[in-house]
Amino acid sequence: MSGFFKRAIFLIPLLFFVFSSFALAVTEDECRQRQQKDIDDGIACWQQLLNEVGQKKATLQSEIVKFNTSISLTLAKIDQTAKQIKTLETEIVGLTTQITKLDVSLNQLSQILIKRIAATYKKGKVEPLSLLFSSVDFSEFVSRYKYLRVMQIHDRQLMVQTENVRTNFEDQKTLKEQKQDELQVAKRKSESQKALLAQQKAAKENLLQVTQNDEAKYQQLLAQAKAQSAAFRKFVADQGGASILNNQTKCDAWGCYYNQRDSQWGNMLIGLSNSRMADEGCLVSSVAMVAKHYGKNITPADIASSPAAFSASTALMRKDWSDKSITVSRKGFSPSTDKIDSEINAGRPVIVGLYGSYSYPEHFIVIKSKNAGAYIMNDPFLENGADKPLTDKYNFSNIVRVDVVTIN
Repeated sequence: MSGFFKRAIFLIPLLFFVFSSFALAVTEDECRQRQQKDIDDGIACWQQLLNEVGQKKATLQSEIVKFNTSISLTLAKIDQTAKQIKTLETEIVGLTTQITKLDVSLNQLSQILIKRIAATYKKGKVEPLSLLFSSVDFSEFVSRYKYLRVMQIHDRQLMVQTENVRTNFEDQKTLKEQKQDELQVAKRKSESQKALLAQQKAAKENLLQVTQNDEAKYQQLLAQAKAQSAAFRKFVADQGGASILNNQTKCDAWGCYYNQRDSQWGNMLIGLSNSRMADEGCLVSSVAMVAKHYGKNITPADIASSPAAFSASTALMRKDWSDKSITVSRKGFSPSTDKIDSEINAGRPVIVGLYGSYSYPEHFIVIKSKNAGAYIMNDPFLENGADKPLTDKYNFSNIVRVDVVTIN
């Protein structure tokens, strides 16, 4: 066999891997075309594409495609919400016009009905016998009596008509109020979607900046994220698992205690990853507690839903990140009572990593104060883990890193 054929046979599997590893059932162009025809079908297409990309081998190219697809999906949802808002606004204008007409009709019918009730009341005072004797003859009596009966029937019909208009008027007012509530919900949804879009674009730019379009750097970042995830999951496994808890949030003058397993966000995924808050959300919850202490109205759910806080589509929190009205910066130090004491004496809580290594702690907690020589912690994993002495669960020797956190 010639050298050419040998090389060709060797390259076939490689080429197959290159092309098949990124072969997708749907394409971006197909999704755009489907979106133009039907927004709901377009959203379904983008979601399908995103799911397929997520199942491919993690490479820098696949990560960029994943970001682009996520951005396109969010843009499609923004378009869908905008159309919903426009439809609701049109319906509300139509209902307002209809209500105005019904209001005029109701006023007119009410005035007519009032006059008819007064006239009927006066005529109703005439007894049939008096009507008979006041008539010239029997024929006139019959005619006058029939007239009274017709007017009574007409009055009843007028009353029914007025009641129907009044009921329709009230129904339309209620429907308008419902549509106005739906409009406010849709507007808030639109704001949230636009914020997510900004976060996704920022996360993509951060990915490109960090990796400098270098596959090796991306794989290094991915390895770091996997190592941190493994460390978190080891801690959870050692604790017997991460069951969901209820009613864990507690707020006071210091701020708020948040638990990563709280039912409010325990099942949320972190950033664009597949990592669950209950399993890997100790750092997210700790940062949220420190931020709340500094007066920021933020919860673990807010951070977990922000792709800008994490590296690429992983759950690895960046050292420095900004989103909406908050900027977070963490600087790590080796374990030191002097460092911890200097921070908490100045009213600045610290986040400490436990077990594992300096680079990949297995768990994070907040040390908020010191009382009679004992450090007081907020542990985001323990049930009702607020204001507990550190030594109730851990030893100082378990601390592998001290993070000084700056919140702006």
